Amino acid sequence: MKKVVVKRKGNEIVSVSATVEPIDYDKLAEAIVAAQEKQTSQYSVTREWMKILVVPVFWGIAIVTGLLGIVFIWQGGKTFVESFQNSAEKWLLDACVGGTGFIIGLFFIAIAILTGASAKEIDKEKDKNFVVSVFSGIVSLVALVVSLIALIQGVG
Repeated sequence: MKKVVVKRKGNEIVSVSATVEPIDYDKLAEAIVAAQEKQTSQYSVTREWMKILVVPVFWGIAIVTGLLGIVFIWQGGKTFVESFQNSAEKWLLDACVGGTGFIIGLFFIAIAILTGASAKEIDKEKDKNFVVSVFSGIVSLVALVVSLIALIQGVG
């Protein structure tokens, strides 16, 4: 609290004295945190609709990439094991193809795990702006894929 005392003699100011109490920064910080929590904890229809749209997309991507990873690992491992039954000329090529398929499968499994974890995090997210930005990113990625397909196939 700030208190200012002004002493006057007629129209002249004789003296000015001020007392300022120190600011309690701990209380100020608590008030700021409480205000931010109140703002982010409020229910938002936009946030909930975006979650309804975004979370299933992420789970779908996780499931599809996980299945692709399993297929690549299975086929890669099978090709690698079967390569030992082939002739010497074909053995190295089949072993490389099988090993590459196995590594690609592991990569797909890692993407599936990361995408599933992202879906969980988005489902728990309280910040509306973050959820909306993730949704915008997905929409732009879909637009990029559609435009690449149209460019490759040739429109018209």
